[in-house]
Amino acid sequence: TSVDKGVYNILVWRGRGRYDGHEIEAGNFGWDELLVSHAKATVPIMVENTGSEDLMIFKFFGPDINLDVPMIPEYRPG
Repeated sequence: TSVDKGVYNILVWRGRGRYDGHEIEAGNFGWDELLVSHAKATVPIMVENTGSEDLMIFKFFGPDINLDVPMIPEYRPG
C-alpha cells in the first residue's frame, strides 16, 4: 500500500500492475501516468504488480507537499 502527504503524479517506468484498481503499464501511452488527488493520496492505496518483472514507479510531488525532506542546495556559480 501507499500513503503520502498530498497530491502527486506517478510515472510507470517498468512493468505493469494496478494502482488503486487502475491498470498501469510502462511504455503504454495513457496507461503509464496517473494523477493522484490529495483525497486519495492521504489514505492507503493498493499497489499491485501483475506482470513478470519488477514494477518500477516514480512519484512526482509539488514543492509544498514534503517539506521535511532534505533539499539540494541551490547552485550558484563561483
